[in-house]
Amino acid sequence: MHDRASDTQPDHRGDHHSAARRPHHAVRGARWALRAHLGLTVASLVALASVGVGAMPAWLAQEPYSTAYQLGWRYTGPACIALGVVAIVAHAAGRLGAWRAAAILVLGVGIAYAAELSSTSTGWPFGHYVYTSMLGPLTFGLVPLAVPLSWCLMAYAALALAARIVPPGAGPLLDRLALAAVAAVALLAWDLAMDPAMSRATAHWTWEGSGPLGGGPVASWAGWLGTGTAIGLTFLAVAAPERWRRDVAPDALAPALYAANGAFAIVLCALAGLWPAALAGTVAMGALLVAAHRGRARLTSGSIGGPGLADPREASITLA
Repeated sequence: MHDRASDTQPDHRGDHHSAARRPHHAVRGARWALRAHLGLTVASLVALASVGVGAMPAWLAQEPYSTAYQLGWRYTGPACIALGVVAIVAHAAGRLGAWRAAAILVLGVGIAYAAELSSTSTGWPFGHYVYTSMLGPLTFGLVPLAVPLSWCLMAYAALALAARIVPPGAGPLLDRLALAAVAAVALLAWDLAMDPAMSRATAHWTWEGSGPLGGGPVASWAGWLGTGTAIGLTFLAVAAPERWRRDVAPDALAPALYAANGAFAIVLCALAGLWPAALAGTVAMGALLVAAHRGRARLTSGSIGGPGLADPREASITLA
């Protein structure tokens, strides 16, 4: 995965393509934010594996361990989400342009925030649940800002994966619908483990009742698919499908973010003994990551109907 061609060598095969691939500080920034996001995710998993989930060990009730433990719970999650958002915004700025990056952030967060406010107020579209303060202060007493930011982060990664998986050629409208639908499925696959991990293994939110995997009810999955599709279609209105396939999808950033956030939720479920959720998340997310890996080969070879990349290394944003 180690290659610096993506942010050190411009492409001269046309002004439009060159603009997306020329040297850009934002792409380097995305690399560093991704490293920090992944590092904090791994550190959090190591800490949780060391102390376990659920009841606090007796030694953690003593100072200074108790304070460190509480600070870790309060700030690690929001910090990890913030780093991921910085990574996707910087990446979008480098690959799609600054105004598109800003639009993706504002619109993605806005749609997710509206859905979360609606559901925590009325029960639609996800069901009835209540957030705790573990992800930060609750805006309007209902939703921590970290939640819609996390939606935007994962929606960007999910759409990039969809752009690898879905081949073009179905017509403009069907192509956009297919990409948005696969992105929504990718978000739901993440939720299969993430929701039980955050509501049962930990106490980031609580549900009125429980679903088959230990998280929210099955009806909440329809809300995930609908909200994910809406965000995906909005992102495709900001940047056309060919831009996602050519300039965003080939990079390693999206699968790295998707896999890391999925692994975090899956490991949390395993630590808490929520094995059905851990298995469901592993199978669903693993299948999508495998499909995306195979799809990248089609992108770089041009076998999906386009010209492909002259050198697959041009599309690689790396961790080192």
